[in-house]
Amino acid sequence: ERFVSDMGVGIALLICLCAGITYRALYWIPYNTDMSLLLDRSQRGTQVALLSNIADVNVAVMPFWAGLIVAFFGFDWLFLLAVALDILCLMPLLWVDNHREHYEWSYRQTIRELFAPASRPLLYGYMGTGIQDCIQIIVWPLVVFLLLDSEYIALGAITALTFFSMLVIRFFTGRLFDA
Repeated sequence: ERFVSDMGVGIALLICLCAGITYRALYWIPYNTDMSLLLDRSQRGTQVALLSNIADVNVAVMPFWAGLIVAFFGFDWLFLLAVALDILCLMPLLWVDNHREHYEWSYRQTIRELFAPASRPLLYGYMGTGIQDCIQIIVWPLVVFLLLDSEYIALGAITALTFFSMLVIRFFTGRLFDA
């Protein structure tokens, strides 16, 4: 609480925005590109659902743990722990083979194709996913937090249950996709 108020909420939000963009550009896109090349085509839906669920189990459990940490130790400790975990999660990247991807399109052509009429359904689908993620990660916890009158542990538990419910639904949807 004190760390963010000393820094300023605007600067904290700017740092979060920059971190999110960097994550999407430098980690998320290459990860999904490599994953799509390495998966078995006949089981792709199940495999993507399983890999997503493994990663999202942490997303589901973390709000509960964060609520406990904030309730007992405060926001400063939560922030320091989050930074330490972020650094720790980057370590496996030191052992990943580096390869250069060759692109056929220039930046201008990529932007043109992105907004082309034929690409609009895909563009709108990804925009919808981004909006859904924003609501899931920011809006929903804030609404629950306000309804629970600042009960951090209950907020963490409800958010974790919401994520676990989505994991189960995604797992069965992945199986249906392969059927």
